[in-house]
Amino acid sequence: MRLRSAILPVVLLAAVASGCGSQRARHGPIRLEKLRNAPYTYYYVGRSFEGLELTYADSTSKHRAAFVYGTCDAGGGLFREGGCAPPLEIENKACPVDTMVVTLYGDGHGRAARAAKALRRLNENVSPSLDLRIAFDRSPSC
Repeated sequence: MRLRSAILPVVLLAAVASGCGSQRARHGPIRLEKLRNAPYTYYYVGRSFEGLELTYADSTSKHRAAFVYGTCDAGGGLFREGGCAPPLEIENKACPVDTMVVTLYGDGHGRAARAAKALRRLNENVSPSLDLRIAFDRSPSC
């Protein structure tokens, strides 16, 4: 019994110190070549923006792609619930009739608005009559 009660605090301390249970923003594959060859023109702000590196770029479904810049750490260790948002996320949604909706999510410091001005095409698979719609913090329907 003494051994078990002595080990439990050590295990909990190790889990908290290692960040076990902390949530991080989406990061992972950076599949720019795959997105360049997609049948839609996706918009992003390059490999980095305002010192934030591109940490995720991939299609999230048949007609959508996401680009994430930077990471975050919710902190709080093992007993922290929830997650955190990255400093900048750009979601692309292809809609019918040559429309692309680009939604920008930022950290509340005007970064999303500055990123909207810096958007550029990742690929050139675009119709000359493409209707680009930009939104902030909430993706509108097509």
